[in-house]
Amino acid sequence: MNRIYRLVWSKSRLCWCVASEFARHSGKRGRALVVIALGTLGLLLVGDALAADAGQYVNDSADASCVVVQDSALSGDLDWKYGGNTSNCESVSKPVQATRMLASGNPTGDAVTYDDDSHNRISLGGDAYDAYSHTGGTTLSNVANGVDSSDAVNVSQLNDLANTPMTFVGNTGSVDKKLGDTLFIEGASTTAGTYSGSNLRTEVDANGHLQLQLADNPMFDSVTTGNTTINENGLSILGGPSVNFYGIDAGNFRITSVAAGDIGFGSTDAVNGSQLNATNQQVQQNTTDITNFNYGLVGPMQRTGTDQLSLIAIGGDAYAPGASQVLNNVAAGAILATSTDAINGSQLHETNQQVNANTLNITQVDNRVSNVEGDITTLQGDVKHQGDHIENIYNSGTRYFHANSSGTDSSATGVDSVAIGMGATASHDGSVALGAGSVADGSTLGHQAFLLGGTATGEVNVGQRRVTGLSAGADDSDAVNVAQLKQVTGASTEGSVKYDLNGDGSVNYNSVTLAGTSYNSASRTGGTKITNVARGEHDSDAVNMAQLGETNALVTNIDGRVTTIEGSVTTINNGGGIKYFHANSTQADSVASGSNAVAVGPNAQSTGKGSIAMGAGATSTADGSVALGQGASDNGRGAESYTGLYSNAANTSVGTVSVGNAATGETRTLSNVADGKEATDAVNLRQLSGAVAESKQYSDDSISHINSNVANVTTNVSNLDNRVTHVEGDVTNVQNGTDGMFQVNNTSHLPKPKATGNDSVAGGAGAQAIAESSTAIGSNAQARGRSSVAIGANSVAERDNSVSVGSAGHERQITNVAAGTAPTDAVNVGQMQQSIGNMSNQFYDYTDSRYNALRHDLQKQDDVLSAGIAGAMAMATLPQPYSPGASMAAVGLGNFRGQGALSVGVSKISNDGKWVTKLQGGMNSQGDAGVAVGVGYQW
Repeated sequence: MNRIYRLVWSKSRLCWCVASEFARHSGKRGRALVVIALGTLGLLLVGDALAADAGQYVNDSADASCVVVQDSALSGDLDWKYGGNTSNCESVSKPVQATRMLASGNPTGDAVTYDDDSHNRISLGGDAYDAYSHTGGTTLSNVANGVDSSDAVNVSQLNDLANTPMTFVGNTGSVDKKLGDTLFIEGASTTAGTYSGSNLRTEVDANGHLQLQLADNPMFDSVTTGNTTINENGLSILGGPSVNFYGIDAGNFRITSVAAGDIGFGSTDAVNGSQLNATNQQVQQNTTDITNFNYGLVGPMQRTGTDQLSLIAIGGDAYAPGASQVLNNVAAGAILATSTDAINGSQLHETNQQVNANTLNITQVDNRVSNVEGDITTLQGDVKHQGDHIENIYNSGTRYFHANSSGTDSSATGVDSVAIGMGATASHDGSVALGAGSVADGSTLGHQAFLLGGTATGEVNVGQRRVTGLSAGADDSDAVNVAQLKQVTGASTEGSVKYDLNGDGSVNYNSVTLAGTSYNSASRTGGTKITNVARGEHDSDAVNMAQLGETNALVTNIDGRVTTIEGSVTTINNGGGIKYFHANSTQADSVASGSNAVAVGPNAQSTGKGSIAMGAGATSTADGSVALGQGASDNGRGAESYTGLYSNAANTSVGTVSVGNAATGETRTLSNVADGKEATDAVNLRQLSGAVAESKQYSDDSISHINSNVANVTTNVSNLDNRVTHVEGDVTNVQNGTDGMFQVNNTSHLPKPKATGNDSVAGGAGAQAIAESSTAIGSNAQARGRSSVAIGANSVAERDNSVSVGSAGHERQITNVAAGTAPTDAVNVGQMQQSIGNMSNQFYDYTDSRYNALRHDLQKQDDVLSAGIAGAMAMATLPQPYSPGASMAAVGLGNFRGQGALSVGVSKISNDGKWVTKLQGGMNSQGDAGVAVGVGYQW
C-alpha cells in the first residue's frame, strides 16, 4: 500500500512540516493548509513514496508565481514548487521525485481542485449521476482500501461487506442473512385482540448476550387456557366450578383430598367426609338418645304409665325409680282455675309466707286493721278454689257472714280490689271498699283529696264510718288514732306565728305580733328578726336589708354636700354611724368580699356572690344567701334543687335566708308574720293551727267510719279461719312435694332447690340455678352458664346459652327429635345422613372436575413456559459481529421439552469498536412473539 503524506503547520516549531497521512496530531489544536489525500481521492498518483519522513522541516519562498518548498537543512536539496495559477511549476531538482501538485484556485486542464477556499467540498466533472439508472458521474479508480473511519472505501470492500452474512444465534442454532436478505420475525397468533410486551424486557448479561426476560410475576388482564379463564373477577371454567371474591362455586362437582379442618369456636375451615362421618355417628347416637328421652324410656324422667311420669334416681328405671328426686329450675306456673302448670318452690314459698301472715293477721285482726286489705285479697283467691263449699254464698251467705239487702250489688273492678256491702265500689287497683255505699277509687279519701308522702298503692274506704279500736301507728304508712292526732295538734300550735285577735275574739288579719322580748328603740334590743324576706316591689311590701343597703348607698351621694359628708364619714368610720343607721362596736370592720355582696355589722363577712351578712359576726358564704342577726350563718347553703317534703313539688332555690346558726344551735323566732297567700309564702301559727284542726276533724270522722266497719270485718274473717286451715294443709303437701301436679320423692333428703341467679329457675332436690336467667331441673342439676338449661339428675350446664342433659362422663341421648325446618332448629340423624350424602357426592364430583381442569391447565401452562424458554434460547443463540464497523444479521432456533422457537436479529459494531447495538425478535410454537433491543459499550 502506498504511503500518503501531507503538509501540516507545526506551531511548536514554527514551520510547515511533511507528515504521514496517518500521523496523529499532538497539542491543543492544529490546521492543515493543504491536504493531499492521494490514496483516498486518487487524484494524483505518485509512483514511489516521497522520501521525506513525517515531521521533516521545510521552508517556503517565491519563484515566478510558484511557491517553493525547500528542505532548510539541505539548502534546497529537496524542494517543490506549487503553482497557484499555472501547471508549469516544476521542481528545480530531484526530477525523479517531481510531481504535479494541487493547490487552491480554478482548475485547469485535468486538475481536480476544491470548490472554494473553505476546502470543504470537491465537485468532480463528468455527467451527472442518475440514481435510478446508475449512470453518469465520475469513476474514482485505484482507490485503496479504507482503513480509518474517514477513509474512502472501494468496491471490493463493499462487495466483501455485502457478501458477509449476519449470523443470528439462538439457544439451539443460528441463521445467516446477507444484506438485502429478508429475515422473518413472526408470531403464530392469528386471533384479533390487544397485544403488548409489558411483561417482557431485554437484558444484556455479563457476556454481552442480549436476553429476552419474562417478568417473575407477569400481570395479565385476563388469561384463557381452553375453557378456563382467569381475570380480575376470579377463575371460571366453562360449564364447571368458579372461584371469585364471594367464594367458590363447585358447579355440582365433588371436592376430594380435603384436609381435616379445625373444629373449634371461630373456625372457618372446611371439614372433610371423615370429620362429617364422625359427626354423623354422634348425631345418630344423639338421635337415638333423644328418641328414648322423648318416649320416656331413658333420662331423669320416664313414663310409668300412659299419663304418668316419674323422676328417676341414678341407677333406677321406670319400674324401680329409686330414691325420690328433686326437680329444680322449674319456671313459675300460671295460677289460674284452668291452669295445669307446675308450681315451683318460690311460688309455694310465697303462698306459705302469705298463709303464715294470714294466720298471724287473723289472730291479731282487731289490732292490725292496716293489714286487713292484704289478708282479704289473699283470702279472696283462696276462697275462689273452695268449689262447692261456697256455692250458696251469693244467695244465703255463710256461717257468721251474711248480708241483708235488696240494693245494688257491690263492684270490685280494680285489680286485686275488694268491695263488701250494698253498692260498695272498689275501682282502684288494690283498694278495699267496706260498707254500703263505700267508694274506693284511689283518688279521694272521705271525699277530700290528699297526698301524704308518696303515691298510694291502694285504698280502704269505709263510707263515712268510724273506725274504733285503732292502735297507734308506728310506720309512715300506718293509720293514726285520735290520741296521736291530738299530740300533733298540740305540737303544731307551739312556735307558730298567728294573727292578732280582735276584741270580740275574731281574727285580725291586719295585725301580727311576734312573740319574744319587746323591741326597745332606745337600746335597739329585743324584738324578733325576720329572715328570707324577698325584695319589696310595691308600696306595701316589706323591704329587706339588701334594698336598705342600696338605699344607704344612694343616700351617701345626695346633694353633693362633700364638706358635711366628710365629717359624717369620719364619724361613721369611727363607729358613730349615720341617722337611723348606727353601730356600736370596737370589733373589726365588716367585709363584703363576694361579688355584689353586702356585709353590715361588726366583723360581718359576706364572701358569697350576691350574699348578705347583717349582724355582729354574721357570715354568708354561699352565693345568693342571707345571714341576719348576731352570729347568724347560712352554713354554706346556697342555691339548691330538691323535692319538697309532703308537697312533692320540685324546688330550685337561689339561696338561703338564715336568722341563726345550725352549727352552734342558735335559733330565733320570726314574729308578726302575716298569713301566707301564695304557695311560696311563709305561713304563721294561726294558719298552721287551722290546718291541724281541719286535719284532726277529718281524721276523727274517718276513724269513726272505720270503727263501724271493723266489727263486720272481724266477723267475716273468723268465718275464713276454717278455710285457711284447709288451705294450709294443701300448702304443706305442695311444699313437701307430695301433692299437686308436680311431685318429688326426696328419699335422699337433698336440700331444697336454689335459684340464686337473677330471673333463674330451679326445680328438684339439690338443683341449683346459679347464673342469670338459668334453668336447672332434676336432682342436683346445676345451671352455671348465663341463660343455660340443665335437664336431668346431676346434669351440669356450664357454658352460656347452652342446654345440657348430662355431665362429663354421664351423657344422655336426646331422642324423637323432629326434622328441623328453621335455620336454628336441631337436626336429627336422618337429616344429617341425607345432608352428608348430598355433600359427599358434590365434594367428589367437584374435586374430580377441578383436578382434571387443573391438570389440563398445568399441562397447558407447561407448554407455554417451555415455549417461552425455547424462545429465550433461540434469541440467546444469535451471534453478533466482533470487528469494528462490522454488522451482522442472524437467525436462531430453540427447542425445550417439545416446544420450539425461532429468533432473528441484526447487530452492529461501531467503527471504533466501542459501541454494540442489537435488535432481535422471536416467535415460539405457542404463537407468542417477542422483540428485544439492546445497546452496549465496551472498553
